[in-house]
Amino acid sequence: MNSKYVSLLILLSLSFTALSYAQLGEQAGQPTMNVSVGSSATFNYSILNGGSTPINFTVILPTLNTIPHNATPTVTVTPMNGTLAPHSNMAVSIKVDVPGSDKPGLEWQGIVQVVEAAPTKITSSGEGAVITAGVAKILTIYSAAPKPIPLIYYIIAIVVVVIVVVAAISAIIFRRSSKARTRMVARASRTAASVKSARKRAARKPVATRKPARKRAAIKGTARKKGASKAKGSARKTAARRKATKRASRSR
Repeated sequence: MNSKYVSLLILLSLSFTALSYAQLGEQAGQPTMNVSVGSSATFNYSILNGGSTPINFTVILPTLNTIPHNATPTVTVTPMNGTLAPHSNMAVSIKVDVPGSDKPGLEWQGIVQVVEAAPTKITSSGEGAVITAGVAKILTIYSAAPKPIPLIYYIIAIVVVVIVVVAAISAIIFRRSSKARTRMVARASRTAASVKSARKRAARKPVATRKPARKRAAIKGTARKKGASKAKGSARKTAARRKATKRASRSR
């Protein structure tokens, strides 16, 4: 397969260089790309205009060989067309995407062509031929094993999990402390209210009980005085009776 593409490339190169009016050229080197399964890679090179007139060009994508039970990679080229100014160059980017369903260690090949958009007509001895000038590269693609996830991603994931857990715990603690603070405030307000009501009741009781207490004390004092006076009167009567009895006994 490689010899076929090499022969075709040599034939195209000889055809292009045989044209004395050919102006289109390209940077040397063939793109060989090792692309991990399920990822993409890019190869950049330059096309050149060595002449004194502008060149309108277009890109012909490669036709890659197929491998049974495996998907063919996708090849995109940027830009696909354009105009090269005289004595200038332009960067061309080849991007290859290898599907994740492919196996590692596979190989695909194809030819990427950059050709002039306007073919050149050559007339010689009454006969004419239409020749399209251009340049070509053999693109070789190898599928490689998937790259392992970098350690930094694991570290970032762990840090994110820790931050989420800490945030959740902090939120729970904050809610509990808020509820506890609310209960304490409510309890303190109830205690203050009960203290105020007790003070009000204590302040009202003496005012209501002072007069009855004084009346009871006055009644008790009066009763005591009456009892004392009665006792004195009875004692006096008893003493008088005794004296009278003594006098009567003496006169007899």
